[in-house]
Amino acid sequence: MKRTPPALLALAVMAAFAAPISSKALMPAPGTEYVANQSSNTVTPITIATNTAGTPIAVSSDPRSIAITPTPDLAVACTPVNPPIVIPAAGGRFRYDLEVHNNTATSITKDLWFVIEGPSGGPTVGPFTISIPAMSSFTRRIRQKVPGNAPGGDYTHTCNVGNFDDGMVDASDFLVWNKQFGLDSRQRIVADWSAASEIVAELEGSPSAAVASEYRLNAAYPNPFNPTTLLSFDMPESAIATLVVYDAVGREVARLVEGRLEAGRHEVSFDASNLPSGGYFARFTAGNDFAQTQRLTLLK
Repeated sequence: MKRTPPALLALAVMAAFAAPISSKALMPAPGTEYVANQSSNTVTPITIATNTAGTPIAVSSDPRSIAITPTPDLAVACTPVNPPIVIPAAGGRFRYDLEVHNNTATSITKDLWFVIEGPSGGPTVGPFTISIPAMSSFTRRIRQKVPGNAPGGDYTHTCNVGNFDDGMVDASDFLVWNKQFGLDSRQRIVADWSAASEIVAELEGSPSAAVASEYRLNAAYPNPFNPTTLLSFDMPESAIATLVVYDAVGREVARLVEGRLEAGRHEVSFDASNLPSGGYFARFTAGNDFAQTQRLTLLK
């Protein structure tokens, strides 16, 4: 048996102990280990051999480094309850489990919204404000409604977490589903998409409830609309609130909400069946001095 020269063995042993072996979950090639360089997020491959006593030693070091991807602050997973998802031509609903995990040591508050893309586009559902405790998860079982007049074909349903107003996505996941064709299923998507959620579980004893961080009147959907649209608003605390719709000259046409409400997200439908086409304004007031107005367009 050919012996490795003592000088080479000494250099190999010194190289093997020059840095700690990485504990990251990598898939090394046979006979290879890795030395981690945490400051540059890289690892260096080292070829492993054995001496005459059967002890592993490093006999060469590859100068090339392998990049390590840092663990993201947030991770999103969308898992269908009963795959594959196939919606009848007449419309229907499907359910999936949503998990948003916070990998940091501090609580994070973000926007959550869903983007549906199909043969003729599709709506954005949300945003919803959620808080994810440190090193824990926000979880929901989502029930997604699909209207009968949605076109038949394949759809992508993306769950985004980030800053909705800025369009910044910190983490996302998606699932796919199909709607069958029918007599009316080649029409353009017009209305009646919605998503509802229910608490699935609380992980590691941490609460998983959606928490509103501020008063906010969310974007009505659909808008333009005919003849109904859904309005939603967030309340960070219990307070007296009103939601009133006015016409273009300032006359009140509908008082949708008036009274004390609990903290959380509230939804109400505005039915304009008896009103003419045109511009309207929904005004939301809450607490001592909060007020926000949104323009609505009725097209008949």
